[in-house]
Amino acid sequence: MNFDWYGASVDADIGETAGEALSAFENASWYPSKGRHGFNRGMELKRGDTKIAEVLWENLGAPAGGGCFVQASGRHAQPVAMWLRSWRPQHRVARVDVAEDYTGPGTWDRLSGLCLEVADRHDVKVEHAGDHHRAIDGRSIYLGGRTSVVREICYEKGKQISGDPDHVRLELRVRPASRDAKFQAAQLSPTELYGASKWSAELSARLGHPDVARLSLGTVYRDDDVLRSRQFLIRQYGPTLRHWKGELGSWSALADEFARQLPDD
Repeated sequence: MNFDWYGASVDADIGETAGEALSAFENASWYPSKGRHGFNRGMELKRGDTKIAEVLWENLGAPAGGGCFVQASGRHAQPVAMWLRSWRPQHRVARVDVAEDYTGPGTWDRLSGLCLEVADRHDVKVEHAGDHHRAIDGRSIYLGGRTSVVREICYEKGKQISGDPDHVRLELRVRPASRDAKFQAAQLSPTELYGASKWSAELSARLGHPDVARLSLGTVYRDDDVLRSRQFLIRQYGPTLRHWKGELGSWSALADEFARQLPDD
């Protein structure tokens, strides 16, 4: 397993960040690019025509001197992550992807079946994309919701990119929710990140990476926060809930309706 996408905030100004990157990546140079994702300015670190990393700064939602955001993808994500971990160990990860590639006859059936089995065991939301009808242009299966902290994608990378029809990639996407979780993610290996949910930890074990410790990279609520949110729900929506219960006939029927209509996490 390796990092396939790595994006993190660092508490350093653009001058220091750019200079440290040039020292770490030989024969590379900075080129101007457009700001995005809420940042006013950006630059790309390139070696020839190959983009290694991107740095964004002047966060429009933060005070002056708010640091930089560094991101890299593909084969450059791993070295950029290792550089950040050496230079600024206390950076904050906003998103990290972990990829592992498989090939050989029957790979898609084996891996997609495994993913669906784990999803069913843990009642995880599943989405299908791509050419599932004719299986010519490549298929993808997504485990977890679009806004979930953890999402897994199983897709036929070979039919899309590499030319090997049996080439399948499993990609774990993790978006730590809290500030503490972002710091924690900056210390974790690709394999350890599979502990970000119960279902991803089981998937890791069944892929041959057992004993992954369970992590908590989502939002952590204190007991009083949970109690306040429940009290607010009752005050705000109590009359609506009672009316709905009257239509269905019982509180148990309303609970069943909630279970049917609420989206998976």
